[in-house]
Amino acid sequence: MPWRATAADTEVRWRRLEADADGSFFLSWPFIGSFIESFGPRADFHLFEWLEDGETLALALLDFGTVRRRRVFRVRTAALNVAIDPSADMCLEYNGVLARRGREREAQAKLIEALLAPGVPRWAELRLRNLAQPDFDTPTLRRIEDDPFKGWVAKLSPDLDRDALIQRLSSNRRSQIRRSFKACEADGPLQVHEAGDIETALRYFAQLGQLHNARWRREGIVGAFESADWLRFHERVIQRAFPQGGIQLLRIAAGETDVGYLYNFRWRGSVAMIQSGLVESVDNAHRPGYVCHLLAMAHNAAQCAVEYDFLGGEADYKRVLGTRATMQTNIRLQRKDVLSLRLEEALVQWVRRCR
Repeated sequence: MPWRATAADTEVRWRRLEADADGSFFLSWPFIGSFIESFGPRADFHLFEWLEDGETLALALLDFGTVRRRRVFRVRTAALNVAIDPSADMCLEYNGVLARRGREREAQAKLIEALLAPGVPRWAELRLRNLAQPDFDTPTLRRIEDDPFKGWVAKLSPDLDRDALIQRLSSNRRSQIRRSFKACEADGPLQVHEAGDIETALRYFAQLGQLHNARWRREGIVGAFESADWLRFHERVIQRAFPQGGIQLLRIAAGETDVGYLYNFRWRGSVAMIQSGLVESVDNAHRPGYVCHLLAMAHNAAQCAVEYDFLGGEADYKRVLGTRATMQTNIRLQRKDVLSLRLEEALVQWVRRCR
């Protein structure tokens, strides 16, 4: 049965299990612990734990709340490793149950079994966002799959320097990007500066945020760094994960002139690009995004990283620089005996027929 989760009583269990699990950085304690601390006061977080012979084989964070849909229906919802409150959306990816290596499918079944047991907070729908493994299923619940999305990953190896990475691209792209490097280098030699302590990391993070917000304001869009919740959450993540090497903040500069900043998660050989802040291009030649990412990829290849993950989204630069696509899936599992859900589905089908 899930029990109320606090960071203090969950950390030891979570850290011990993650050492024997294949979960992503998003399921690591720095991310999950920061999430509980940041949003616990306004969420109904419970912890699912699967124990066998006194050993923890699986853990998951659950939030319980009410979701209003189509202005009419109020659905009691459980959510896996995310909060029901949309303002607490921290863009978790590669979601799932944190499980002992090789026991992942069993852990999924145990989670469903626990959620259907007496004494669990009432729920009608289980929300599974951004699942890395879309086989999360059970015959006792109705499955609805929403908006699968693609991401891109670039394979790395120690022999891949900047020129070798550019050589992987098409002839036209190679010409464009070499012009971009040349344009940037007019201000001085290009260098990658990696934050070596928490203070520098937080300073780079703040500078990245200023550039990030400026870019989206020019588009008339509110950027992630405009959210105080987002800022506080990621500052906690940085402070928790940096001492163990889980955070990478990079400043890319041409001489003394900034080109951009990158905020990355590092986890078991993978580098995941979370956010970027780029100096506004003075012309079409500069392309600071391509310059920063290619230099970051070469920097991490030299440090023996095996992949550079651009995460979800099909932005042009991700597709061009990536070497393989990834898929993540959003799933809702609904109780079949909930009348309001059946009425909602009937209404949706009726509207579709009318249209």
